[in-house]
Amino acid sequence: MPRPSYCYSEAGTTTPSLSSASQPARSGRSSPVKRELALRQATDLPVERRAIQDLTASRLVELVERISLCGDKEGILPSALEQQIRSGETIDDRARPRMFANDARDTSHQTYEYQRILHICRNSLKCADAAHPVHEVEWNERVHAPMLELAFEQQEARAASEERRRLVYHNVTNVRTDQLFRDQDLFLKENKIDYGVFLAPSSDSALGRRIVGRSRRARRDGLPDQVHALESFEPDRPLAIAVETKRHRGGDGYAPSQLANWARIHFRAVSHFIGQEMDGEAAPPCPLVEIEGTTWYASFAVRQDSAVKVYSGIRLGSTERLTDCYALLRSLECLADWARSTCWDWWELQLPMEERQPT
Repeated sequence: MPRPSYCYSEAGTTTPSLSSASQPARSGRSSPVKRELALRQATDLPVERRAIQDLTASRLVELVERISLCGDKEGILPSALEQQIRSGETIDDRARPRMFANDARDTSHQTYEYQRILHICRNSLKCADAAHPVHEVEWNERVHAPMLELAFEQQEARAASEERRRLVYHNVTNVRTDQLFRDQDLFLKENKIDYGVFLAPSSDSALGRRIVGRSRRARRDGLPDQVHALESFEPDRPLAIAVETKRHRGGDGYAPSQLANWARIHFRAVSHFIGQEMDGEAAPPCPLVEIEGTTWYASFAVRQDSAVKVYSGIRLGSTERLTDCYALLRSLECLADWARSTCWDWWELQLPMEERQPT
């Protein structure tokens, strides 16, 4: 069977106000306003932006409520380290009694976490120094990646020790999206993301066997067999969370439209993999994490009928101060729990167990 064409064109026309052959490509890509207009007017999966308060899906509402509680900072700090934390507090970041709570993990792990957070905060302040500005890549290496590693390596270790559902995160900055799922519109043709958080089922798990079976069937039919929109990268691991980073005071306003367009590409890939003939939701909601220097935000992309609705903006936390960084870590742990439960359950429900073909 020939490879189908899923490259989406905006009716094959060019709108003068959006693009011009005489303009350099960069001029279009640097305009968030034009990108947002193109997203709203897209003929396939147009984007509709909504306030976070408009969310109605019960699982997402519960997730947002948990993240909001993290923002209140109640119970985010380990009681076992109270004396140590108080000894290092600053005038603009006091550790209040309500912020401490008992932590079931051993003290050595709590101390390790505390030391890592201190290191991230110090690097964050260095990168944010207006007198010595640094590029986005340094922010990623010294602040953003270590924070993601701290949040999701704990999930990996917990999954390994308790045989629970495992997540992994990867830097996918240089990984292109598969041409199969891109638009042809100048402003929507391709968007990359910086990091992805993936479901990582073992090959002998229920979800792992389902993905292998569906991939095997796709290859028999001559179709792409990856479970997400990324080209030649971890084809059997569904993407659960997308992350885009920008340097402090970048001021380009590009990340929200970049993530929204990525969600459209992502939803196409998911629908393609599970099969258009399947009943149920077209795709699980996709959390979109936007990082601007020290501050982290989350939006939630939901595919509803023929549109993508993006509910934004809840603050996850910051790497600027110790208590803010702990709040951020707890918020990311909430996102990880959601990925391991709601997102994972959706994939198991949508992918039937494939019967083995005789060899």
